[in-house]
Amino acid sequence: MEKKTDRRIEKTRKLIIESFLALLAKKDISKITVAEISRMANISRGTFYLHYKDTYDIYEQLEDEFCRQLVTIYEDAYPTMDATNQEKLLQNLFLFLENNMDIISAFCRNDKGNIFFKKVESIFNEKVLWEVPELYTSGYDVIESSFVVNGILSVIRNWIVGKTDLSKDELVQHLFTVLRKLA
Repeated sequence: MEKKTDRRIEKTRKLIIESFLALLAKKDISKITVAEISRMANISRGTFYLHYKDTYDIYEQLEDEFCRQLVTIYEDAYPTMDATNQEKLLQNLFLFLENNMDIISAFCRNDKGNIFFKKVESIFNEKVLWEVPELYTSGYDVIESSFVVNGILSVIRNWIVGKTDLSKDELVQHLFTVLRKLA
């Protein structure tokens, strides 16, 4: 039987995460202190330490959960070689990002943002390359996969930081068109 987490624990974690993200939106993680998070969340530092080791622990847990959800989105669209599933993957990916814009924006504005995107890049490259290993046998195939993954991630990053005026749906359609041309 699945053990339920106490609502008070969930509420406290939510307050800590919200406070952390609010601070992360304003300054780099290295400048955020446990005392600031605790004050903003209206909890004691001791309560903070019952849930997290330090500010980097919160970041890493958020990042890990975010990446797990991205993997789930990818796996739900399997096999991604199929055009219908490619479009489904892009739609679900952009919907997820739109619904989690506060977290992803904080990741992008932070010094650790490049590390986060490298982690996401690695996850997607691995997923693409191992989905149908017999299709990716040459150096060209690996380069093509890396090109597609990095291109999509670059478009996503530009959308998140506001470097494009295109809507989520327009981006999905444009990326889908590009993917179909590469197929």
